[in-house]
Amino acid sequence: MAGSASVVSLLLELAAMDRRFRIATSLGLFGLCIAIQVFSGLAEPLFQSIDCGGNANKTNWLGIKWVVDDGYIKTGKAAQVQNLDAYGEELNSLR
Repeated sequence: MAGSASVVSLLLELAAMDRRFRIATSLGLFGLCIAIQVFSGLAEPLFQSIDCGGNANKTNWLGIKWVVDDGYIKTGKAAQVQNLDAYGEELNSLR
């Protein structure tokens, strides 16, 4: 009888360890997901929206950040065009 009691207690201990391992793994994965979200917001964007001929950096209603092209090109003449609000404000300029 003593042998079967020790086997049962060993199985119970293993089950408790398995639960603790699963909880620790879940918390670790949750922490990793949070860290990825935080640090991805700090990273440089992989895509750059350039407002050709624009006069100021801006963010449109979709949250897309547009930068002026002054840092990329030094030639050409910037001009303003009328798009009748059919498109975004960033399409009002050209070079």
